[in-house]
Amino acid sequence: MIFNIINKYEENRGVGIDQYFNEEMNHPMADGKYLSALSVLFSNKKVSKEFYQLRVSRAIKRLEKSSSIKNDEHAAWGLNFKYKSIKAKEPYLITSSIVLKGLLDNQEYMPLELVKRTVNYLNEYPYFKLVNNKKKIIVLPQFSENTIEYNYNAVAYWAAMMYVSSKEGLIKDASISLNTLEYIKSLYEAPYGWRYSAVNNRVDLLHQFYILNSLLEKYPIDVVERVGFDVINSFYSDGKFHDKLDTLTFDDSIKLVSKVNAYSLNYLSDEKYYVVYDKGARIWSLGEVLVFTSKLMKTSNHPDYWRRISFLLVKDILEKYSNYLQSNISPRDDMHILDGLANFWVNL
Repeated sequence: MIFNIINKYEENRGVGIDQYFNEEMNHPMADGKYLSALSVLFSNKKVSKEFYQLRVSRAIKRLEKSSSIKNDEHAAWGLNFKYKSIKAKEPYLITSSIVLKGLLDNQEYMPLELVKRTVNYLNEYPYFKLVNNKKKIIVLPQFSENTIEYNYNAVAYWAAMMYVSSKEGLIKDASISLNTLEYIKSLYEAPYGWRYSAVNNRVDLLHQFYILNSLLEKYPIDVVERVGFDVINSFYSDGKFHDKLDTLTFDDSIKLVSKVNAYSLNYLSDEKYYVVYDKGARIWSLGEVLVFTSKLMKTSNHPDYWRRISFLLVKDILEKYSNYLQSNISPRDDMHILDGLANFWVNL
């Protein structure tokens, strides 16, 4: 399946529709994920150097072309299509951070100039607020220039990539971004994870694992693994992964469950419940979860548990993928799946 996904992506030159936009185009986030998956496969000798370099070079050309900022100092990427009030070329924090991860994963075979331009943009990100938290300066970059919301998953991904960039010698000081990553870690709410933001109580499966995979860049596996157990338990039940939940008061929870399909109403405290929606997880969410569980198959103290969860994820992905083929699965879906499956294969 891995090579079927790669071949399809190459045949289409990275072009396809999206779940949020029904016109064909390149998707920078997909190319960022593609680069990460190719790095995993090549570094573990699953593909030849020729195979790897050819596909990396094509992805780089697409990213150069789709960059929202074209100058000698900066590079950044948005969705490449208009979404709500946001313009197609408006850079997104999460998209640019995912692309940077792909670039850093392949740095040995990457144009250093593009890596530096991307690091420069994210390190100098102009749209943020400062928070003084326990005498530590926290930087919360907003989602985009015109989206004044500090989404925890995007902030965590950004902070992790700034930390990795500092380890690679691309920036001098990552202390503030490390403070920020620690701050995001502290916002975890047991047992389900992180809310979307301070003003949005939605808890989304994909975003939980953007955060958890970001934390793995810095923290010991046993620390992150413990949170992973709880999050998996909150989102997996009756043989399937669920996609989202909301945290609400008891009265609001009862009203919600009365109106929509919900799998369960779960007690947290006298004033708080969380409602898990009876909706199967989206396929790109499953791919991101699989990145996390696959890494823990070999490196954690509980490999059998993570192996079992990984096989459940692969089963769900294969079933959904065969159905999605009927409706032309999107490049962003495809590349999240590919990243998950690549990590799964090399950690078997």
